[in-house]
Amino acid sequence: AVGHSRKSTRGPAQRQRSGWLQLSGSGPEVKSCSHLIQWEVTSELHRNTHRKLVMRAFILVLAAAFSSALAAANCSTAFDCSLAGDCVNGQCVCDAAFSGSPECDVLKIVPGTKSSGYHNATFASWGGNVVYAEGRYHGFFAQMSDHCSLHYWGSNSEVVRVEGDSAQGPFRYAQTVIAPFAHNPTVRQLLDGRFVLFIIGGSATQPVHCNATSTPNRRARRDLASDIAFGVSSSVRGPWTWHQVNFTAGSAMLAGGFTNPSPYFFPNGSVMLAFQAQPGHGKSWELVGTAFAPALGEPFRLLSSQPVTPEEWWCVAGQDEDPFLWRSSRGFHIIMHGMCPTGVMQAHYAFSQDGISWKTSKRQTYSYRVEFNDTSPVLYARVERPQLFFARFDTVNGTYDEPRFLYNGVCEAAGCLFQAPHMHTKAASRSAMSYSLVRPLAF
Repeated sequence: AVGHSRKSTRGPAQRQRSGWLQLSGSGPEVKSCSHLIQWEVTSELHRNTHRKLVMRAFILVLAAAFSSALAAANCSTAFDCSLAGDCVNGQCVCDAAFSGSPECDVLKIVPGTKSSGYHNATFASWGGNVVYAEGRYHGFFAQMSDHCSLHYWGSNSEVVRVEGDSAQGPFRYAQTVIAPFAHNPTVRQLLDGRFVLFIIGGSATQPVHCNATSTPNRRARRDLASDIAFGVSSSVRGPWTWHQVNFTAGSAMLAGGFTNPSPYFFPNGSVMLAFQAQPGHGKSWELVGTAFAPALGEPFRLLSSQPVTPEEWWCVAGQDEDPFLWRSSRGFHIIMHGMCPTGVMQAHYAFSQDGISWKTSKRQTYSYRVEFNDTSPVLYARVERPQLFFARFDTVNGTYDEPRFLYNGVCEAAGCLFQAPHMHTKAASRSAMSYSLVRPLAF
């Protein structure tokens, strides 16, 4: 009653003021109200926390579902599979040889024998490729004359033909095709049975004598003015008729210094050519471009003014060199020795549907660490000049499929990266003796 009479005798202002005073006071009545408010606040905090937890769990469930859907549908076309596999139910099904990554852009290399390829005990070599003819496998490789190392390739490189019982080798020297200077050979067989051998060089040079007991080594050779040349023969054994390659024009990014050719022949006789060039603004970048000629022997015109891999400012040596071009049933492909940022431990793969617009994979398409089934693994200092041998060639469509072997010029020791020119000492041989390695691919 006292409380009622007290409450009923106060005006609105007093009641409001009293309520404020009670909230800010310390008596029993005030403490009870404070506990009530604390309980309400705590309950609201719990409700908010619960809502946040529920919302967070819901978001996580959605993210997981989205990630699962994305993982289950990582492709929509074969282009998403690097044109080296098919997109089946949203998943890339890679060709066996390119099953080294989910996106089909890394070669699946299996262990082979270290003795495969072309090993010459006294002459360094630097890659090439192989064709099958006359019941044997014939390889065309770059070899350094006069016992010189790869460091003297500019004066001593010659092209030799080697023979073996399989595309993997081992190969044995059979013939010198063209004496120094000739480098970077790559051979193709045309549909009419003739063979076409592309090289760089062809002009006469005076080889360096890296062996103290060597005699002057000047063989008969044909002088050619351009950096790229090709020879044509009805037999892998020759003789060869030589021609120089011309371009109608360059571009700002592909201005000159055309080297390292790799041709693809269409069934109608027209030719696409991958090549290495340098830009025209005074930089010695190494870039790869593509060109087209309506027939062998006619001038090539650039298919694009831009390189296959766009140049980046941090790539002090350029992007790519040593291209190897082929066309499969899905599109065009190039494997290359990568040059960005320095050219060490780099191996690039690019693909295109039309041969004009290219996409270069961010992954390294082959490793510099090589496993063998007859010896310990080797980490090579240099693995360059990549080329392939294919198990299937469609003579109607002119397409190559099922790559079986990868060819590279390799050098083991760190001395390969530095000047170690003379091969007449054992130390120099160990530090800079290069050879041509063949690695089998999954199939």
